[in-house]
Amino acid sequence: MSNNLEKFEKLIGADLFRSLQNGDVIDIVQLNAVIALLIKLNLTFTLNFNEATNQNVAAAQLNITLSPNMTLTLLLPFARGPVLPLVARIEL
Repeated sequence: MSNNLEKFEKLIGADLFRSLQNGDVIDIVQLNAVIALLIKLNLTFTLNFNEATNQNVAAAQLNITLSPNMTLTLLLPFARGPVLPLVARIEL
């Protein structure tokens, strides 16, 4: 597990993740960069997409598994505005 936590520290330290933590919107190029980084770090993840509606902007939900008991869930909007949360669970 400590190996995944070390990978997680590298991931969170990346400039792209710092901008996401500041609430910035994401575009497809940035999302592809996140996916490439997760693959490079060999971290297990799932990605779901929620389409835009009249009330909510399009968003991706990224679940990163850090250990069997710990999952980080990020909701990444593609535009500014309300986001419909996908089913999310954080296990600790």
